[in-house]
Amino acid sequence: MKDIIFDYIEEEKTRQFEHLELIASENFASPAVREEGVHFNQ
Repeated sequence: MKDIIFDYIEEEKTRQFEHLELIASENFASPAVREEGVHFNQ
C-alpha cells in the first residue's frame, strides 16, 4: 500500500513540474482596482 501511495505522489510531482496548467479567470479589474493602480504607474 505504501508503494502505491508513494508512486501516486511521485507521479503528481512529475505532473506539476512538467506541465503548465492555466486557470481561467476574469480578465479585467474593477474601477477601484484600476484607480489604485494609477498610483503604481507614476
